[in-house]
Amino acid sequence: MAQRYVDFTQLNLGRDQSIDDNFDEETNTRGWYWGNMTKEEVKEQLRDQPDGSFLVRDGSEPGYFTLTVRRRGVNKLVKIYCRNAMYGFSEPFQFSSLDELICYFRTHSLSTHNPSLDIKLLFPIEKATRDSFGDEAKKKRDYRDLIECLRIEETKLEILYEEQAEVQTELQKKERLAESLQETESIYKQQVDLHRQFHGEVSPVHIQSVRDNFNSLLDRLQEISDMKEMVAHDIGNITRSNRNVMGKIAELKPVIRKLARSKMKKKRWLVDMQLLPHIVEDTWNIGVCDRSEAIAKLCDREAGTFLVRKSLRNGVESYALSLATEGNVVHIKILEKETGYGIAEGHCDHPTLMDLVLQYEATPMSEHNAAIKETLQYPVRKCDIDDFYEDEPIYGL
Repeated sequence: MAQRYVDFTQLNLGRDQSIDDNFDEETNTRGWYWGNMTKEEVKEQLRDQPDGSFLVRDGSEPGYFTLTVRRRGVNKLVKIYCRNAMYGFSEPFQFSSLDELICYFRTHSLSTHNPSLDIKLLFPIEKATRDSFGDEAKKKRDYRDLIECLRIEETKLEILYEEQAEVQTELQKKERLAESLQETESIYKQQVDLHRQFHGEVSPVHIQSVRDNFNSLLDRLQEISDMKEMVAHDIGNITRSNRNVMGKIAELKPVIRKLARSKMKKKRWLVDMQLLPHIVEDTWNIGVCDRSEAIAKLCDREAGTFLVRKSLRNGVESYALSLATEGNVVHIKILEKETGYGIAEGHCDHPTLMDLVLQYEATPMSEHNAAIKETLQYPVRKCDIDDFYEDEPIYGL
């Protein structure tokens, strides 16, 4: 894939302007910083990666780093300059460290410096991935980060589909209006022509009223013509907006496919190694179940074993979390708000039950209840690998 260099500045940095001496590759904890590497190695690491994937390497000369970011399937190279321990793309340099610069552009578009680079630094290509997928804890973090990235992109796609539906609805309205105006204009033109045919037959007594009526017809015909022109202009703008949305959808779909394939690959491996059985919802979401049934399932199980159950009370459906602790089974109501799921008021920010479970697989429940020290370690059911997911649908594709 071709590479294009995007230089944000015409600064002439000489070899005497060197990188911050405190930056030490040996003690580097930045996963996205690769140190010295060739352009061919950069191409290989970013090959087939989604837009927004990035890494940072040493520049070919002292005085700058090179940021490589994926956009529209092409690697874009951006110089990061360092002068007097300050970093940036162009003067004045605003960032006191490379970390600060990268962190800023994780949430802000690079278009603030170059309009042609409307992209954020979304997916770091970490140096640890050169040889392995990392340790077990990192595998879990990577998978959860991947889920979050996929959810973000899926949400973008859903918003684009909604925007497209609105645009197309508006376009249909305008097209119907244009058809109606065309028919109305045709009727008025017929009336004008008919009026002209009988002008010579009008008596002097009625000539003024006929003229007034004729002028009114002409004025109305002009209004309709002006309205037709305005609607045609609107249709042109809406059509361009529709094409723009369709283009964004076309760009986003391959990104989602790539993320979904990566998610499936890592999910299968994690489940097979029994590192993250939580990601198979059937292992802990047991459907409708009352409290006594939950106690029966958990009373003899190891502390940290859990399940999520659905309860129906007075026709109202809700969820509860049942967790085996040392010598007891506790039950926690799962709150469902517009913002998401949670187990405490003000903390209902998990989009799905899966997100909530993954959160408390890593975080002790004592965060909200000091008496509960356990995490959600063991789903109540075992996962049968042979029956696990022949295939998984990709959202919206």
